[in-house]
Amino acid sequence: MISTADADVAALALSLGLPTVDLDETWVDSQLLQRITRVFAERRLVLPLHRGPDGRVHVAMANPQDQDLLSELESSLAASVRPFMASAEAIRRSIYRHFDLAAFARDLLRDARPAKTSATNLGLELDPSQLSRKLRDGGAAPYVELLNALLLQ
Repeated sequence: MISTADADVAALALSLGLPTVDLDETWVDSQLLQRITRVFAERRLVLPLHRGPDGRVHVAMANPQDQDLLSELESSLAASVRPFMASAEAIRRSIYRHFDLAAFARDLLRDARPAKTSATNLGLELDPSQLSRKLRDGGAAPYVELLNALLLQ
């Protein structure tokens, strides 16, 4: 079922000729997140997503008509920006998920020690009790963030 907010965003995006984005289904490049602050993302209701095939950074925005914001994003991201519309609430949820869990994954990996498990197989050695506690207390979707962090190492 489509919410009223999502229907309003879709209608506005159609009238502006802009694409919409489902933030629950879109990959977010953590390196792009490091180029803006969480406070900036929350105040301006923006979230850099990833680079498109043309090199432009796809950015979820609640107000893609704000030319000053687009210029500021291009400066911060050091790239041209392609705006995608999303509801303010969806952007807030995604900011929480990506900014909070990135810190959780860094904290978790700080306690990891490289361990050579065989001549050709390298792994990470984690304290199982600490891992269980952090995964239990980590908020929304900690397993996804942990997996992303491990893949990026």
